Amino acid sequence: LYDANIHFEKEGNVEMTEKWFLSHAELFIKYWLTQDQIDTVVLDDQYFAPRGGMREFLDYIITEDIPLVIVTSGISNFVLAWFAKRYNYKPEVIFGNELIMDNGIAIWIDKDSVICPLDKTLDIEFEHGLDDIVLVGDNVEDTKVVKNPKISIGFTDEGRWFAVKLWKNGNMKDLIEYLK
Repeated sequence: LYDANIHFEKEGNVEMTEKWFLSHAELFIKYWLTQDQIDTVVLDDQYFAPRGGMREFLDYIITEDIPLVIVTSGISNFVLAWFAKRYNYKPEVIFGNELIMDNGIAIWIDKDSVICPLDKTLDIEFEHGLDDIVLVGDNVEDTKVVKNPKISIGFTDEGRWFAVKLWKNGNMKDLIEYLK
């Protein structure tokens, strides 16, 4: 299934990419993914290693009362658990694909509001009234999330889609200067 997704993404086929994603998400439900399993895997650096400087970045945005809004084409439950378990932190908002849990077991995913890598367009400025948005991403599709960010910063080694490029292995602490 993984190879098929790469093919769909390269072609820019949003519909097929969404179907591919849902076929995978439904496996979490079919095999009863638990919150305990999510909590365990997000602590495994093999799958969810934090970028360097994450603690300093979070300390800064907490001190300065800067809201962190995340848009992910992944499962938002993993993102929320990652921040909670590693940093005891909860982002202001996470736009993602949420698994609905019942007694700690995944039972459903909203098939009508899938966010896939090719379709991350949201009107965050309007919906949340955030005036000075700093967009941080790692691919060209991420630049579509916010129409007119204050600045866009990319963790990528490819392309010139972002105003500032911190490279694929960039450090989160380097973002702080752009937030001042």
